[in-house]
Amino acid sequence: GYAPGWNRGDAHGVAFLEHGGTYPGFRCQMMIAPEAGVGLAVVTNSDSMTGGLSQQLAQTFITALAGQGDQLPTPEQFAARYAERAADYRSVRSREAIEERAKSRWGGWLWKPSPADLLDFSGLYRHAAMGDLRLAVEGERLVGKLNGTAIALEAAKPDLFGAILATDGELEELAFERAASGHIEAAQFNGIRFERNGD
Repeated sequence: GYAPGWNRGDAHGVAFLEHGGTYPGFRCQMMIAPEAGVGLAVVTNSDSMTGGLSQQLAQTFITALAGQGDQLPTPEQFAARYAERAADYRSVRSREAIEERAKSRWGGWLWKPSPADLLDFSGLYRHAAMGDLRLAVEGERLVGKLNGTAIALEAAKPDLFGAILATDGELEELAFERAASGHIEAAQFNGIRFERNGD
């Protein structure tokens, strides 16, 4: 079940509340066993690559709390299992990233705009709820910020960039709309339309 802010669960006869979260470079996992009056917090300086670790530690915590420590692996076994899981996850993540970049929507990543071409896209784009998307040219590339959070951009095909928000890590589309005159009037990031507000 789900309660405000917490997942409720039961394992080995132990009732607990649990929740966690992640940003690129950070992950946390929290667990409280109210009847036992104890809790666990795991903070790691990585992201979902360590998701398996925090979940395994939470499971170990509950199993030990239930008095079933004899069912737990030794520290050496635990480390070996985690290393194997992390290697599998890295392999899957790399494969998924390669498969995403190979999709036809990106046009083969063949578009190579010049710095002068990129100036067409620079400026402020605004969405009433999502805030400000600011784009600028730095050297030979377009850079962006969404409400101050950096967005890494890579030209894909005319008027389309691959975009990765620093707090997300997923490749998304940043597509531009032009008026009949050819002037860029809006940008769509992850399907959300930001209207151009100035150069």
